[in-house]
Order: sequence, then C-alpha cells, then structure tokens
Amino acid sequence: MFLPYVYIVRNRNTRKFYIGMRSANKVVAEQDLGFHYFTSSKQVKNNFSEYEIEIVAYFADQISAFAFENELIKEHWGNPLLLNRHYQKSMTKFSMAGSKREDLAEYNRKAKSKPKEERTYRCTFCSVMFSKIEFQHHPLKDKPFCSQSCSVKQTTKNNIGKRFTQKNPRTSSWNKGLCNPQAAINGKKGSVKLSQTATGRKRKYLPDGAWSWEYPNK
Repeated sequence: MFLPYVYIVRNRNTRKFYIGMRSANKVVAEQDLGFHYFTSSKQVKNNFSEYEIEIVAYFADQISAFAFENELIKEHWGNPLLLNRHYQKSMTKFSMAGSKREDLAEYNRKAKSKPKEERTYRCTFCSVMFSKIEFQHHPLKDKPFCSQSCSVKQTTKNNIGKRFTQKNPRTSSWNKGLCNPQAAINGKKGSVKLSQTATGRKRKYLPDGAWSWEYPNK
C-alpha cells in the first residue's frame, strides 16, 4: 500500500496553481502524479505539461491527507492565482465558505445569467394571440398553448375515440361482444353432466369420522 499525498501544481507561465490530494495511487507519489494521474481539474489536466509538480506532504491515511488539502486551500483562498474553485468541509460536502473570490463571482454571474426575450404565439387550441417571456437559447414552441386549460382540451380532443378504436392484442379477443353458439352448447353439456353426476350422491362416513361423497352410478 502506497501513502496518500497532497500536491501543488503550478503553471510555468501564469504561475497559477492548483492544490490536490491523491489516495488511490498504486505507486509512490513521484511516479504517480504526471504519469498515471493528472489531477481532477479539467483546466489543469488538459494542459498538464505546462505545470510544475510539488509533492507537499505524505500521510498515513486518506482522512489526514483530505484534511490537510482543504486547510491548505483555505489558507490560499483569497489568492487570485488559486485555481481551486471550492474546498470541502467534510468528505461529502462541498463549500464555498471563506474569503470571497471576486473572479469566481464574476464567472458564476456570467454563467448563470442567460438572456431572455418576449415571444408572441398563437394558441393551438383557441387561436388567441399571447406573449411569453422565454430564454433566447430555447427553441420556439411548435404547438404553443395560452393556458393549461387549452392544453388539456387539445389533448382530450386528440384522444376522443381512440379508446374505442385501439385494441390491445394482449387483452382484446377476436369475438369480444359477439355470440359464440358452440360455447353455449358446450356450456349446457357441461352443466347437464355435472347435474347427472351430483344427483343422488350421499355422504359416506368412515370409522374415524371422516367422510366422502358416494355417487349412485359408481
């Protein structure tokens, strides 16, 4: 088993750096980072050849390495050269707590702000013109409705008669609703046979108190 480690990789040109931790390594840190592992940051791993590697410390277990990594990120949190976009309070929860990152705030604002526009449609059901505020990157609606009521009415109109014309092959029968003369004859024969068998039968008691039917024709 090889020791978990915390590392820093620094861009040779911009001097921006990324702090990380690795505990799933199957070789020593010096033979792992840059050979088998290239960080979890897409920004770094896509240009890893531009980064210098520094192994900061080794640890006996993953939890200790995890705690040290996050403390180190917190320590550099206000540094504009830091590439880490978050740190974690626990093994399962991410947190943006700490000093505010103005560069990240601007990045998040731009990423979340999507322009909207007012679009005019004609209702598919009632033909009334109406306006709706939508995101510009969303496609125009093919069959718009001015209200939920019109949408339901159009769906109901489209489905009228379908339940009477569509058949489910698993449940529908070829003669459903039709008279089957042979089935009626077979039913009568079976009824007569049962009546003849049961007529005149008597209970026959056994010495132990149990009983069974005794039929006259047997």
